[in-house]
Amino acid sequence: MTVYTFDERIVSDLHKEVYGCRPRDGFYAQWKDADQDGKQKIWDDLCDAHEVAIETARAEEIRAIEEFEARVDGLVALGAGNRLTAIRWIVDGLELTQHDCWYGTNYICHLLGLPYRLGGLFTEALEDITKTLEVVE
Repeated sequence: MTVYTFDERIVSDLHKEVYGCRPRDGFYAQWKDADQDGKQKIWDDLCDAHEVAIETARAEEIRAIEEFEARVDGLVALGAGNRLTAIRWIVDGLELTQHDCWYGTNYICHLLGLPYRLGGLFTEALEDITKTLEVVE
């Protein structure tokens, strides 16, 4: 007896998670025309693609963090003197507007391709920039 694990209620969500968009008409036509075994095959393929996407995202995150840390170390060696100053230089180089600053440290993480959990690294630099922008603008 075959156990089916697919879920018609969330197949669209799974597709979006894997490919970044909801499925198009062709996918739905294939899904609708498929029998239980066919739907399970489509579901299993999506699950496999999801695993690959997770591993790819994990590897990209590690690479982005390593590149950022190398950039910080390079700036310290070039004269920033310390990590905090190097991070301030990086944030200054983004040339943020006051509007950009409203989005907070997550926006900086987004611009640098870093995971949002690292937003705390940019708190002081963002506060300094925000104060400067308030005076200037």
